[in-house]
Amino acid sequence: MISFDVEIPDGPLPHDHCDGEMTMGLITYFKTTSRCPHCGRDETAWIHSHLGDSGATYQIGDCPGGDIYPLDFDVLLGWTCGSCGLATFAEVVFADGCVRDIQSVELNPETLERLHYIAEDVQSMIETITATRIYDDHGVRPDWLATLRTALEAGRRW
Repeated sequence: MISFDVEIPDGPLPHDHCDGEMTMGLITYFKTTSRCPHCGRDETAWIHSHLGDSGATYQIGDCPGGDIYPLDFDVLLGWTCGSCGLATFAEVVFADGCVRDIQSVELNPETLERLHYIAEDVQSMIETITATRIYDDHGVRPDWLATLRTALEAGRRW
């Protein structure tokens, strides 16, 4: 998860368990009905995430408890339409420890301003918009967010 613009409390987040070994957590899903921006069909959107580690599925109104740290934040994830098979962005909003909204979104300057996190799973989509890599030999490029913001302001979209 690439983060920006949010204060993270001291201590590990529930999805940041590390005991010196690489471990695989269960995939968390967010489920909603959403209109695909590509084909226009209303679909059940199964949005996978590495938030949490219980393998649960959450919908609007669900409160993940100890599975996902109870911060107020917006995260950009991706989902694939079951009808046309094309990927698009989804925004999941957390408030008061609960899932407050899940919606298909266009990544534009207004959406970017609301976000606190962008999932690494949408890296290839972001790189298509920016026409450059997010990572270099040293990790996440320090200018990746400015590069994305510039590309969106220039009208580039997924």
